[in-house]
Amino acid sequence: MNISCIILDFTTTWLCKEKIGMNKYLANAFGVILGTFSFIKLNYTKVTIAPAAAFCIIILLFNSIILFVLHSNKRFLFYTAKSLILAATLIVYIMLLSSQIFS
Repeated sequence: MNISCIILDFTTTWLCKEKIGMNKYLANAFGVILGTFSFIKLNYTKVTIAPAAAFCIIILLFNSIILFVLHSNKRFLFYTAKSLILAATLIVYIMLLSSQIFS
């Protein structure tokens, strides 16, 4: 996973949430979509828009549900929860990459 995609995700989320005043979960959605889509386009240039969009939606659902559960009970701060989810998302990316390598 490119570090630029992670930076894009967190920066977009931060800008939307802190500077624009957007709802934190909506801001997270924008960050996740931009980060995931840029990851796909940077690493899989031959992927068409439909599979890329489907993958972004799956990652967004995964990310949003876990973020809501971790943050809604005030167990974790918003960005701490988002960082934990990033670790889980990296596992999904590694599984995706390994399936591409070994297929």
